[in-house]
Amino acid sequence: MKRRAIHLHFLLLLFASACFFSCRQPAGHERAYITGNTGSRAEVILRCIDTLQTYGTDSVKSRRNGDFSFTLKITEPGFYFIESDKIRSGILVIQPGDSIQIIAGGTDRERISGGVEAERYARFSEKRQQALRELDSLSAFLEQARYRGDFVILRDSATLKFSQIAARLKQQATDYILNNPAALSQILVINAKIGQLSLFDELADSRWFLYTDSALREHYPGNRHLLLHQRRVDNLRQRLALEEASRKALQAGNPAPPIRLPDMSGNPRALGDTPGKYTLVYFWAPNDAASRKSNHELKQLHERYRNRGLSVYAVSLDPLTERWKAAVNLDKLWWINVNDTLGMNSPVTAEYMVTKLPVILLLDGKKQIIGRFVSVSIAGEFMESFFKSENEH
Repeated sequence: MKRRAIHLHFLLLLFASACFFSCRQPAGHERAYITGNTGSRAEVILRCIDTLQTYGTDSVKSRRNGDFSFTLKITEPGFYFIESDKIRSGILVIQPGDSIQIIAGGTDRERISGGVEAERYARFSEKRQQALRELDSLSAFLEQARYRGDFVILRDSATLKFSQIAARLKQQATDYILNNPAALSQILVINAKIGQLSLFDELADSRWFLYTDSALREHYPGNRHLLLHQRRVDNLRQRLALEEASRKALQAGNPAPPIRLPDMSGNPRALGDTPGKYTLVYFWAPNDAASRKSNHELKQLHERYRNRGLSVYAVSLDPLTERWKAAVNLDKLWWINVNDTLGMNSPVTAEYMVTKLPVILLLDGKKQIIGRFVSVSIAGEFMESFFKSENEH
């Protein structure tokens, strides 16, 4: 009996070993070569970025002068990075058969060359790092200037500069996607952030998410990174279909469904009470990150067009009234604010077909719908064109 147990244990170990080596050295693999220098002797780890985690694939001890090398056996393109005691490289886009060289010494000193697309993506990463440095300089300047008498002017100027930096980087990202239609790194570019803000908004920039999905499907069937991207794009298509149905239900020219909810003082305020020639109906929630970001963008949009008769009727969807009031005061939302404690289960959200926040509607003086939008940026683009045409007439 004991010998049988030992024999079974040996077979299990043999099976586990076979599984391990089949994962580490899959059938049909190709080699990719990564060489570089860390500047000093250290343990260097090559880490793989999986769809939900990272894990080490190999490690070496660099030479005295910092030189190191890896021979990687892979079957499909993937995303990796180099890590040692003091540094972590940018993302390496490694294709089977690549030969990549890296000088890893922090973002300012890092240089990546070679590979099918590693070098190209590294150049985009350098542009992103430059944009981040510019933003850090702006933030440091504002921090030093916060007690100056002209701080408001300086802040507004910095906000404009921030928008210009973000727009420049977004254009560079768009150019990268168009110029590299077969690059898996499109997935990294379209998910890039500048600070805490995403360069591409799923709905406002849906055409680019759809483009990358279409461009990459034929080149990387079954790739784990692309499969995750495809699931996201499939969900986006469902949202776009729902938004299209919402726009048809709330067509331009139709009267906006009535709303009557308590304001900050507990008094009922109706949508029909809003003054001005135009009204923005804004659905948001204090615990929704996209909404809190939109709050600040909407303040700028309101400031730009308030002299044209634009008012805001903001509908919060929060079961916690005190949290809503705190968010209004913290974000300094000085317009008509009401709250619906039924949240997404409210009859109001059903009438306005609100399934994901934020949602914005532009109404005329008769409270008839002019347009429905799912982001402040889309609303801003529409209003710029709308008011421009109004001036011409």
